[in-house]
Amino acid sequence: MTGAPAGFSLVELLVAVAALAVLAGLAGLSVQFRPGAAPRDADRFLAAARLQLEEAVHRGAPRALRITATGFVAETRAEGGWQAAGEAVDWRGTAAWQARAPALRILFWPAGQVSDFALDLDQDGQVWRCAPVAGQLPACTARP
Repeated sequence: MTGAPAGFSLVELLVAVAALAVLAGLAGLSVQFRPGAAPRDADRFLAAARLQLEEAVHRGAPRALRITATGFVAETRAEGGWQAAGEAVDWRGTAAWQARAPALRILFWPAGQVSDFALDLDQDGQVWRCAPVAGQLPACTARP
């Protein structure tokens, strides 16, 4: 009586182990290189700041970002004052600034200048400071 041997062949086991190793490696990479909330918030803030500065220069009219403890929103100047010009973006971490006001308004001028500010984005002690460089486009850097 000839029957199929019970169990798996060596080749089948090696293929299964290789597939599991590839999956484990991909899972490890996705967890290892995932940035925290503070750098992601800084990237989103910088992208919005660049857009506001480009819009101010292109349209020849001031623009703004209004920063609150929960997020930020783009603003345009109208007859009655500043008005929201888009959807609010929520912070994933926390935000703080020097002034004691409940909100910080960062102005972007048609000549390419940005109002002075210092914004700290924090998550679990990882702090990123965002501020204008020489009165122009802001930069965000990790603080020790």
